[in-house]
Amino acid sequence: VWNLVKISNDEGNDEFIYVYGPSIALTAINAAVPFLMQKLPLIESYDIGRSEQYVTIFRVYMMRMVSLCTFIVTLVFTNDTDDEDCSPLYWGQEFYKLCIINTISNVGTLLKYPVFLYLLDKRVEVDLPSTLMSLIYFQGCIWFGNLFCQLISFMACISHLVYFFAASKIVKRCCQPPTKRY
Repeated sequence: VWNLVKISNDEGNDEFIYVYGPSIALTAINAAVPFLMQKLPLIESYDIGRSEQYVTIFRVYMMRMVSLCTFIVTLVFTNDTDDEDCSPLYWGQEFYKLCIINTISNVGTLLKYPVFLYLLDKRVEVDLPSTLMSLIYFQGCIWFGNLFCQLISFMACISHLVYFFAASKIVKRCCQPPTKRY
């Protein structure tokens, strides 16, 4: 992420991958690592399913918040603008891009349920902890980004509405309730 931010700061890098590269990389990390963390309890042996769930949720939460803080530190230390007044504008733009990519990613992860229904011809369970962690992470992005770009609040409102209606339609039609109680 650090190198992508440095490359995107260079003059003349107006291509899509350079402009949205740091946000895409951070979103990919936040999508892949929690999937791997949810597989760790298979290696560890927990006697109680509830403690397994709590440990997994805590790991995913800490990983996402640490990645968000890493993104903030990267933005602060890789900013090459000479004018101190332009730094918050740059940070706001980066958080705005991150929120756009997260919205696309969150709605995209919902599309796995109809694909499973079509390919496997059975309903799959809703992954409630993962869905909640992605919403909490997105809310953290909004809180940090709102300090530098107040338009993020409006964009987040629209994003959450889109996500809610997409999730309600997809989950009602393609999913079954989870067998594990939380």
